[in-house]
Amino acid sequence: MKVLQVSLRSKAFRASRITLLSTLVALASQFILFALFARLLEPYQLGLVAIVGIANAFLDVFIGLGLPASLIHSRSLTSRETSSVYWTVVASNTFLAGLLVAISPIIADVYGDEALVQILSLAALAIAINGFGQVPKALLERRLRFKRVGQAEICYSVTLLTIAIYLSVAGWEAYSYAWALVAASTIRTVIWVFGARSTFIPRLYWRVHLLRRFLRFGAFQAADGIVTFVNNYISSLILGRFVGPTALGGYTLAYNSAVQTPAKLNPIITRVMFPVMSSIQTDRPRIALNYLRVSSLCVLALGPGLIALAIAAENFMVVVYGESFRNFSAVLSVLCLSGVLRAYRNPMGAMLSATGFVRLALYTNLIRSALTVPIVVYLVINWGSIGAAWGVFVSNLLGFVAGMFCSYLALNIRVVVYVLELLKALLPFGWMALLVFGIGFALNDVIPTLGVLFCQSGCGAIAYMLTCYFSKHPTLMYVRRFVLGLSR
Repeated sequence: MKVLQVSLRSKAFRASRITLLSTLVALASQFILFALFARLLEPYQLGLVAIVGIANAFLDVFIGLGLPASLIHSRSLTSRETSSVYWTVVASNTFLAGLLVAISPIIADVYGDEALVQILSLAALAIAINGFGQVPKALLERRLRFKRVGQAEICYSVTLLTIAIYLSVAGWEAYSYAWALVAASTIRTVIWVFGARSTFIPRLYWRVHLLRRFLRFGAFQAADGIVTFVNNYISSLILGRFVGPTALGGYTLAYNSAVQTPAKLNPIITRVMFPVMSSIQTDRPRIALNYLRVSSLCVLALGPGLIALAIAAENFMVVVYGESFRNFSAVLSVLCLSGVLRAYRNPMGAMLSATGFVRLALYTNLIRSALTVPIVVYLVINWGSIGAAWGVFVSNLLGFVAGMFCSYLALNIRVVVYVLELLKALLPFGWMALLVFGIGFALNDVIPTLGVLFCQSGCGAIAYMLTCYFSKHPTLMYVRRFVLGLSR
């Protein structure tokens, strides 16, 4: 058993390294893309790009009907079952693409721009292409072969950035993003398919009865994904509808920086966490220990940076996105607080899926949505972008409460333990936050904004590394021992 545990830790660590690299490339590409979009596109066109992103995020929920995740969770698979799942995923993605094309005139009418019909139709093609790669990707992850998965993600990010910027410089406006999605999705799918060909080549075989056990698991995953989408994007949807694409464009820049960053960084751990936990799903005490470690690690990795970003929000928005987006600095500060809460609770989804509590995840998310939606609608209609930001904070605060409830029911983790893990991860970095604030207070209006942000970032990074090195936090000490053990 001890040998198995060491093997799993080693595989998880190696998988995390390539996932880290691919995620960092994706984050850098997204950061550069939207920083350049903020200068190359009009705010209104940037809002149209945001609408395409929201539509894609919504349809991503339905991609594969949750079946790829059920393949990872399954303890045994046959070639006939895998082929049946494969063709079902391809068909469902093709249907979703056609559905997006069909409803694009309605979406264009809601947001008042006919150009959305063609832009969304192009984005639909990317969704259809993605269907051919979902099962190969899931099989690679099931075997912890994350190197090929990471290579595909890196190629996707670089292709998306390169083509989107080239076309936007050429004057294609929001169409540049849609065409880039199609090209990047094609390359990524080809890499996934070729990467899994040694273990899976789809057969011309499909039987509905072979799908039943996968659909039971996948249906709840898909339903939970819908509710999660509502919780994450309801503010953007309401803001775009009642305030307009221009406000949505600036809000999206802040949202990507503060909330999407944890959403993209956390899969470094949680993408590996799901198949590893699925392999030990009967050992609940061991899962509970690792779940708390992973939750703490997510906050330790992201929380201090988000708090520093909240403090330096105005300088960040001006330097990165331009003077025209200064007014969204308060929005960024509020969203950073939401990002901290989201980072801590993000591993909960992988834990509930691995332990078979997908229904619990769905029910708690439904309750959260029922409470969040009316609050968000009221805040956005009355206070615009800043109201949308506070709506996201309320949603994530309710998600944090739901995390306490689910952790207790699934793994018998007490509420006090759950809350203290978050506080113990953040408190050692309090001096770093004070340092960043003090530099801004002392240097603002004394030196250029770029210089102030550079000083805040540099000193904050040094303070963060020193804290991590000298901290006695159990999770950081565990990571240091584990990394040193692998390097010997």
